[in-house]
Amino acid sequence: PSEVQSQIQASINNSHVGDTIAFQAGTYNLSHLSLQPGRSYIGATNGQTIVHGSGGYALMDFYGSGLTVQHIIFDGGGLHLGGAVSGAMVEYNTFRNISFGPNANTEFPNWTTTIGVFIDYSVANSDISHNSFQNLNSQVLYQYTDESLGVSGIFGYGFSNTTLNNNAFDTVNEGIKIFFDHADGKNVHINNNTFTNVHRMAIE
Repeated sequence: PSEVQSQIQASINNSHVGDTIAFQAGTYNLSHLSLQPGRSYIGATNGQTIVHGSGGYALMDFYGSGLTVQHIIFDGGGLHLGGAVSGAMVEYNTFRNISFGPNANTEFPNWTTTIGVFIDYSVANSDISHNSFQNLNSQVLYQYTDESLGVSGIFGYGFSNTTLNNNAFDTVNEGIKIFFDHADGKNVHINNNTFTNVHRMAIE
């Protein structure tokens, strides 16, 4: 990892439950920054906090309970929520310029790392709202095998007691894709989202 990423990771690791990790305005080249539970990660509201990656990996990873991520621009990579996540507040962020492959002829090895917000097992008692998803490349390399692939905004499994409200999707493969196979799926509210230039479908 870069020296900047090592310094940020050390600050996170040395923080305590209830702390806020504030990102000043600027651009940070990151990959797989490990977010600790029970903390808030807040970008600048005066200026822009951009976390940037070159594609094919998540920019931030989180496992556990208690997370707030706000006012961060994810550029070239997304946010990965792993395992049984609860109490995640992902709000007022932008996810943009994420590609499905490094060029027009190849895919990245792991498609799950190319999602704006990817939930790999389950999410409960959470809110993913007021985010913007822009230019998530719907790269289809082989018509009959890849027609359902591409970069989606929110893609995940096992949602319960969770809201997805007031998100805006512009130029995506799919906006929201949810599988209810790891939780009972109760009390999932999807309201007032907007979809423009969708390759496959808005909500599945």
